[in-house]
Amino acid sequence: FVPKKLETVRLRGELLNPTTVRHQNNKTTKYYINNAGGFKSRADKSKTYVIYPNGLARATKKFLFFNIYPKAEPGSEVIVPKKSMKNPIAANQLLNFTTGLATLILAINQIN
Repeated sequence: FVPKKLETVRLRGELLNPTTVRHQNNKTTKYYINNAGGFKSRADKSKTYVIYPNGLARATKKFLFFNIYPKAEPGSEVIVPKKSMKNPIAANQLLNFTTGLATLILAINQIN
C-alpha cells in the first residue's frame, strides 16, 4: 500500500475559519492564514508553527518586530495557539487591598 501524496495544507487553532486548503507553489504561510480568515483576537501569532508530513515541526521566528513564518509544504499543518491568560488582579482583590491600606493609615493617624 502506497499512500497518495497530500496536496493540501490544514489550518487549525485560533483562526476565524480553520480549514483545509489546496497547496499552491510559492505561497507563504501567511497567505494560507489569510485564506482561513486571519487570526482571532486571542491568537498568539508569534507562537504559530508548522508540522510537516514527515513529523518535523518548525516554529515562527522573530526578527525585530516581524514574525517570520515557516514555509508550508503540501501535506503540512499550520497551528495557531491561543494566547496564555495572564493573571490579572481581580477588582475585589484591589478593593480589599485599598480598604486595608486606608484602615491602616487611619489607625496610625488616630494614634498620633
